Amino acid sequence: MQNWLSFEWFSISKFLEITWGRPYFLYLLTVIPLLLLLKSVSQTRNNQSLPIATIKGDLKLGWSRYLRFLQPIFQSVALTLMIIALARPQISNKTQNKFSEGIDIILAIDISESMLNKDIAPNRLEASKKIANQFISNRYQDRIGLVVFSGEAYSLSPLTTDYKALSDYIFEIKTQLIPTEGTAIGSALAVSVSRLIKAKSKSKIIILISDGDNTAGNLDPSTSAQIAKAYGVKIYSILVGGFVQKAGKDTLISNYNMSIDKQVLSEISTITEGKFFKASDSKSLKKVFDQINLLEKVKFLENSSSELIDIFSVYLRWGIIFFLLAFTTKITFLGNILED
Repeated sequence: MQNWLSFEWFSISKFLEITWGRPYFLYLLTVIPLLLLLKSVSQTRNNQSLPIATIKGDLKLGWSRYLRFLQPIFQSVALTLMIIALARPQISNKTQNKFSEGIDIILAIDISESMLNKDIAPNRLEASKKIANQFISNRYQDRIGLVVFSGEAYSLSPLTTDYKALSDYIFEIKTQLIPTEGTAIGSALAVSVSRLIKAKSKSKIIILISDGDNTAGNLDPSTSAQIAKAYGVKIYSILVGGFVQKAGKDTLISNYNMSIDKQVLSEISTITEGKFFKASDSKSLKKVFDQINLLEKVKFLENSSSELIDIFSVYLRWGIIFFLLAFTTKITFLGNILED
């Protein structure tokens, strides 16, 4: 509970928050003005006067005469606060728990030698690692795993929500991790699907980043894609690179690198009802991941609960303070003994 001495308890906004456990006691507030009126009438009728002979104009009324009104004011405030306490004021302590259904994501990153091509600065692999880390930082409560592949495919990290550890794994990715040359896209998909089979989430996706055709492995990418579809896994494939610099007579001319076959990546995405993207530079690669972020939005669920907290003790304490003030002013010079 907040500090009961705070004047915030008497603000309009605080009273608007209050619910009353015994609201019928609030009707007693209407009795207070009636009691004050009866007291005033009684004092007027029974008022005793003491005649004093003075010269006209010698008797002056000072500001101190108004102090005698403090006692009935304190008394009225004390009664008001005690009635409020009797009405059992309560405030609601609302709590909201926000959580997501979560998406299971496998990042499958090509680490073959061709990924060291510098057509994307500093090279295709480093650019992919950087954007992949940014993608991870923008997810919320998704379980993300990591698969790397070249001539073979290996699971580098299981599905996890420890994004810091995952980021460290991505930082350590190098082409030397797998000595076998080639690009085994089919094997990478198979390893990725195996990580997602037991996942209970409603949405499972593979984000496959590669710069070439399937040139290694024993599994056909289309077959792996069919398996992925059977387990409800969507594949978002990203073709990185694709532009090389060829020197002309007077200037450098950018031409599309026809050696990269986009057909395989496009086909596996189509089979699983995913999407195929091309990224020729870091900027377009970031846009691709931004699009995936929009396509695979996390569904947030909110669970709210409230608890009523009694705060009658706050007003009771204040009521006692004003009652003591009223009693103190009654027994000091501020009280008018002629009114007793």
